[in-house]
Amino acid sequence: MPTDNSQPAKLIKKYANRRLYDTEKSRYITLADLTVLAREQISFVVEDARSGENITRQILVQIISDHEQKEETSMMSVDALREVVSLYVPSPINQMFIDYLGNALANFMRQQSGLQRHMDGLFAEFAPPSTS
Repeated sequence: MPTDNSQPAKLIKKYANRRLYDTEKSRYITLADLTVLAREQISFVVEDARSGENITRQILVQIISDHEQKEETSMMSVDALREVVSLYVPSPINQMFIDYLGNALANFMRQQSGLQRHMDGLFAEFAPPSTS
């Protein structure tokens, strides 16, 4: 997932009571809030508040799992999920797939962003003039 690397990653602390705390805004947040940050391509790091361990991967997997369990937000079929699970064996071919998948996702996100900018430009031509 491409992120805006010009800004430092937002630090989120996870406490023993499973609550997530946004250290920048000094408030508790939810997994849904982290999902919004990811969609907006805002980089964040989640740390265990007690140990300081980086647990970002576990939190992202939890978000994916939550979405995959809901029919309306699921992106992968059961067969596709089985195939992914079958790849959890160290081998050179699996590393090639991991590299391919990372590159494919990055390319998709770049194309999506470019298309969005193009569409925004098209619709800007039809927007009413600013009154300010």
